[in-house]
Amino acid sequence: MWNKDEVQGKTDQLKGKIKESVGNATNDEQLRDEGKYRRGREQLLVCARDVCPAPIKRDCLEWLSQLEAIAPTIVLGAKEGTKDLSDVKVSVDGVPVTDKLDGKPIQMDLGKHTFKFEFAGQTKEEDFIIGAGQKNRNVSVTFPVATSCTSTYASYPPVTRRAPSGLNAMAVPIPPTANSADDVPAR
Repeated sequence: MWNKDEVQGKTDQLKGKIKESVGNATNDEQLRDEGKYRRGREQLLVCARDVCPAPIKRDCLEWLSQLEAIAPTIVLGAKEGTKDLSDVKVSVDGVPVTDKLDGKPIQMDLGKHTFKFEFAGQTKEEDFIIGAGQKNRNVSVTFPVATSCTSTYASYPPVTRRAPSGLNAMAVPIPPTANSADDVPAR
């Protein structure tokens, strides 16, 4: 049998959970009205727990369903030229979102957001305005195709310098930036 103090402690604990649930549910409506769907969803998940009173839990689950229906989602993407990339870090409004692109939708809040994509030492920043009800909106950037120095030089024929007349000298390759009247393409 429980003593009076134990019963009072359990009652106070239950009252605290009810107040938390009601507070979360009320706060969710305000967050939803402000277009802060991600934070509202977190609050609704808290008030939809089994420890919450049944009527509050039922309302929270209904509101969560309504929020999921209208909350916008995006799908992040990046390309290098025409090639899809996955090894890309993305942050939204300065907050890291992912280290790898996987094609999964991400729930967003309404309004203007700054997306920062990072790939192979390159960075692209773009602003996007996310509207209510947009589902699986493609938010992507294209990085230029990286070129290496060796592939650039490989496209030029080697250049050799002629030995002064009368001398028998060995031809030595010279980089393609040389500008001399004696420079001729090798044959």
